[in-house]
Amino acid sequence: MQVALAHPHLNGIGFDLAPVEPIFEAYVQSHLLGQRVRFSGGDFLNDSLPSAEVLVLGRVLHNCDLDTKKELLAKASASLSRGGALIVYDRLIDDARRKNAPGLLSSLNMLVMTPGGFDYTGQDCIG
Repeated sequence: MQVALAHPHLNGIGFDLAPVEPIFEAYVQSHLLGQRVRFSGGDFLNDSLPSAEVLVLGRVLHNCDLDTKKELLAKASASLSRGGALIVYDRLIDDARRKNAPGLLSSLNMLVMTPGGFDYTGQDCIG
């Protein structure tokens, strides 16, 4: 939503599981962006991602084990148009893994609550 608000020339697609659609639509309408932002139901683990100039993976990668993180990043890269951008929106751990207690606690939570999820550093994500 923030990308669409900041860049009025862009249109957007929210790609998520079908049950999320009513929540997504209400959020879009609350920002008066219904003419430019639409929902597309799907499962990013099993379906192709929509082609785009900008993709945002928001609070997605921290749910996944390392192999799935890499698979999703490769899938996102393949669906970007030439010169496109990928924005990863997650709670990052500082590169030294010493200062960001909320990020470290979030990672611990993901390790406990998911089969393989964990948070990561900015350098980890770039790598």
